[in-house]
Amino acid sequence: AVLSGAAAARLHGFDGFADINRIIVVIPHGRSIRAARGVTVVTARYLPAMDLTTVDGIRTLTIAATLVSLARVRHSSLSQALDSALRDGSDAAELRREFERHRRNGCRGPADLVAQLDQRVDTTLPRSWFQRLASGLLKAHGISMIDEWTVRDTNDNVLAELDLACTQWLVGVECQSWRWHATPSAQRADAVRKRRLRRLGWDIIELWWSDLDRVDEIVADIRAAIERAQLVSAGEGNR
Repeated sequence: AVLSGAAAARLHGFDGFADINRIIVVIPHGRSIRAARGVTVVTARYLPAMDLTTVDGIRTLTIAATLVSLARVRHSSLSQALDSALRDGSDAAELRREFERHRRNGCRGPADLVAQLDQRVDTTLPRSWFQRLASGLLKAHGISMIDEWTVRDTNDNVLAELDLACTQWLVGVECQSWRWHATPSAQRADAVRKRRLRRLGWDIIELWWSDLDRVDEIVADIRAAIERAQLVSAGEGNR
């Protein structure tokens, strides 16, 4: 028996699964185990060794197989789990190969994962379209920001083109795409740029495609950043 579904997602550290407290295990079809109360047992006709790994001493499905197990039951946080896996360094091409392998073996769910991966990596979402959608959602929650704000360093060199910005409190929002931000080199460049922005006083919040389904959290992050800037300003004004 190996950990599966949302329980495996928590073990792998996927965003949105930290509060999962139920145990879900998968066993090969035709076998049975005696499980404790509260343990959900599912069977799988296709459970090869390449889909199994060990995390913190616990036998579990691999990251790709865990995502497939979530897709099979159409878990509501599937998109968030996929983004989390990519953000944590999973290779998009390797994930695609694994999803296709599961699809060839008749598993339910991989087709949806391939489509979501295509949306994040291979399909170029028009920056202006994603940006307008994000801007509209934020305005609906009472947050108005300037579109496409250019930030320059102390030598007047362009440091960043922020998709959305609250210039009064130096809070920026970047609408991210895995096509341009998921490779190790791109992530290193992003890290350097963000450190430079922080030195200039900017607080940068990333907005990924799946975040549009939980925009309340992004709104809370923006408001918290603005409040921090206001507190700093008030402290400086009282000196």
